[in-house]
Amino acid sequence: MQAHDGDRTTTSATHAIDWKAAVWAGIIAGAVFMMLEMVLVGTIGGGSPWAPPRMIAAMVLGDSVLLPPAPFDWAS
Repeated sequence: MQAHDGDRTTTSATHAIDWKAAVWAGIIAGAVFMMLEMVLVGTIGGGSPWAPPRMIAAMVLGDSVLLPPAPFDWAS
């Protein structure tokens, strides 16, 4: 819909948000971010790849999730 106001033309449009697609996009982006961070911390950072998910879990479950540090061993 266009409205003419002298020399200016304004366009207004309403778009419905697809909430199902937005939720799936958020879940997929979060999973990709966590996997990428686990790989980078494990390879470049030299730390445990389980550190990022444990820190994220500590936001919801509390500090008790962080103690003691979980060792990571490729052999197990």
